[in-house]
Amino acid sequence: MNNDYKQLRELLDSAVNLLKKFQINYNTQIGPNTRKLISITKSIIPLISKDYPEISKSLDAATKTINNRQAFTEPPSIQYPLGRSLTGNFINAYSFGDIRATIRMLDMLYSPSYVRKKGAEGKKIFISHSSKDTPIITEFLDQILQLGIGLSHNDIFCTSIEDMNIKNGEDIRNHIQNNIHSADFSFLMISDNYKNSEICMNEMGAVWAKDNNVRYYLMPNTSFSSIGWLCDTKQAEKITDRVALDKLQSELTLFFHLDSKMDLWSRHRETFIGKINKDDLSFEIDGETLVIK
Repeated sequence: MNNDYKQLRELLDSAVNLLKKFQINYNTQIGPNTRKLISITKSIIPLISKDYPEISKSLDAATKTINNRQAFTEPPSIQYPLGRSLTGNFINAYSFGDIRATIRMLDMLYSPSYVRKKGAEGKKIFISHSSKDTPIITEFLDQILQLGIGLSHNDIFCTSIEDMNIKNGEDIRNHIQNNIHSADFSFLMISDNYKNSEICMNEMGAVWAKDNNVRYYLMPNTSFSSIGWLCDTKQAEKITDRVALDKLQSELTLFFHLDSKMDLWSRHRETFIGKINKDDLSFEIDGETLVIK
């Protein structure tokens, strides 16, 4: 995750927690919490100026006008029986309201679901599958996720697919854990091959622990009875089921704010289903041809 984002997220969390302590009116004097909020806000401004220049200008203006210096009369006391006139720093409620509303908006804009749009490390989709099912997964990535729905290959983590795998020298366990943790959705592509893979079982356990919008898909020629405890009929859906694929397309386009082009989607969905339903599907990996029948 990029350091600017981490710093911004920490500042926003501090500001949001601080705002929960405020109960102000027009006669509230500026105290330590207000000064701390102003300091945090000033630190936030340069971190958002590139993404949201107008918001940063508005926030900057609010920090400069929040201090409403005005005269007031101190109550009578033994030393000053008639009271005395003083000048103090009071909170400008309008500027405070601008800061509070803007912080809340930024908290949403820089929430985890928007992180990757701001250049943070990680993938939107984590796909756990057996390497023996790679031919089908490749078609799913190409026709469904990328061409059909509109996701970039940079949004998807899939260890066995070229350009989506682990770079040389990286720690595979840490890399997989980081991508599971940062993903908005995790897909478990269940098959007999998957069930017989120790690596897949480990990935499944990590995905279950994170529980980030987990979706289960049954590969072709895989029955509910053959996978036993891995899935139940209420959770898993067949990867070639049109209703399930349409539901996935609708969910992802809405979640990631993608354009929904139904004519293109229908075409690529049918291309995918047609290829998977062929008698065989072959794919070459490291000089070895895999054939799924």
